[in-house]
Amino acid sequence: MASVITVFNQKGGCGKSMTTMQLAGCYALGGLTTLVIDMDPQGTALVWSKIKPAPTLRLKATGLPFAVENLAPMGKKMVNAVKQAFDQYDVILIDTPPAVESEAPWAALQVSDLAIIPFIPTPADSWADEARLLSQKALRENPDLRGVWHLPSVFRRGSTIEGILESYREDTEISVTKSVIHQRDAYLFSQACGLCVGQLPRSKGGAAADEMVALSVEIAKLAGFKSSKSKKGGK
Repeated sequence: MASVITVFNQKGGCGKSMTTMQLAGCYALGGLTTLVIDMDPQGTALVWSKIKPAPTLRLKATGLPFAVENLAPMGKKMVNAVKQAFDQYDVILIDTPPAVESEAPWAALQVSDLAIIPFIPTPADSWADEARLLSQKALRENPDLRGVWHLPSVFRRGSTIEGILESYREDTEISVTKSVIHQRDAYLFSQACGLCVGQLPRSKGGAAADEMVALSVEIAKLAGFKSSKSKKGGK
């Protein structure tokens, strides 16, 4: 039965689709059958999956190692589609739209084992609490939801940003991942090629691939499954 992870935040530009696709790449490259469900009407994940790297780049990979389906038109009825896919995949990741009024995040949280809230440690992000309130409601109503974790994303060095991140970590009402996703060109390059960073040469995506693998292991442990076929532990 698949482990289901929802990636959500009411704010745009915080790295939801990037996080979803890169995590899916890690699990798929680790031998897990993986599905990304794109609930964003913009279809970022689906468009990404259809891109092929230019032959002039001479990359070994020619496409993503996992499946992508856009179920945005289904709205909250996507829950039934997710349940039907439980036995076909090891991991299902749901990418939701950046819209408070959308039904997709709440519907996805009803069938999830874990949820991730990517956020940029800036004052504007720290003031927004819609995602936090939605996560609290989901934790009350979905007994299978193991937790909701804030993921520092698009991170760059600076005393203000580091101070805001520290305040998040000190907040006893939320959980923050140990992993931090930095602002790196490799993430944009992999997207432009229709790939994930784990498929790039080490010279181009090594640092990004390493931090994403670390995140995938952390998230898998929190969700209760093995991050790859070769690793021991988990369920």
